[in-house]
Amino acid sequence: MDPITTALVAGAAVALKDVASDAVKAAYHGLKDLIKNKITSLTNLEDDPKDEDYRRATSKELNKKGLDKDPAVLEKAKELTSALEREPPERVAPALASIGITIQDIQTAGDLIIKNLKAGGRLEISGLQAGAAEKNG
Repeated sequence: MDPITTALVAGAAVALKDVASDAVKAAYHGLKDLIKNKITSLTNLEDDPKDEDYRRATSKELNKKGLDKDPAVLEKAKELTSALEREPPERVAPALASIGITIQDIQTAGDLIIKNLKAGGRLEISGLQAGAAEKNG
């Protein structure tokens, strides 16, 4: 899932279930208000953020209309992602888990900082990339 769709899915799951802070709600509504008149799939995504078809439709529509590269949309998605990262995990984790979002699904255009990570069992990190990918040739 692309970073904007991921932010929308997480925002819908958390903000609309009323488990988020005012900062997350404001960031979600800021992103939503920016795109709601430009894409039609957002209503379905909000109704069922777990539905993979709705996620794909939103991502495709964002891409098709060039919103996935729009600086204002990217900035709002980054603001929402940052607001979600500041939330206490015990508050938002159940809502995110209910729609199938885990730490492995996070994509961010900016910095990603993980603190106080504890695992009672196995911890696996794969496919980790930081910074811009180098071009060969």
